[in-house]
Amino acid sequence: MILRQLDAIPSYELLPRSSFADHLARWLLDAMREFGTGEGHEGPAVA
Repeated sequence: MILRQLDAIPSYELLPRSSFADHLARWLLDAMREFGTGEGHEGPAVA
């Protein structure tokens, strides 16, 4: 897994191994549903 900070905002790019990508995506989506993004904040950027 590579986690790369793209800028000072900060924005990040995750680069998982292909065998781990599906699990990581499901885990992150589950965490987003559980914790939400909070009122007054934009949602996460998905590329």
